[in-house]
Amino acid sequence: MAATGNEVKVIRLEELKQKLGGVSKATVYRMMNEGRIPRNFKIGQRAAGWLSNDVDAAIIQMSEG
Repeated sequence: MAATGNEVKVIRLEELKQKLGGVSKATVYRMMNEGRIPRNFKIGQRAAGWLSNDVDAAIIQMSEG
């Protein structure tokens, strides 16, 4: 299947921390509570993730002020 640019990718905590500049787990959850990044969602019994597109949009919004 050819890439269309509309793929939905779920990222886990470690990848999210790297996208945010290597922040700590505590910082990720503080940023979620402050509404600066989207909340995670369950992807399994003991796993959570974030939609990469939503995280990218939040990072762009933070960079714009």
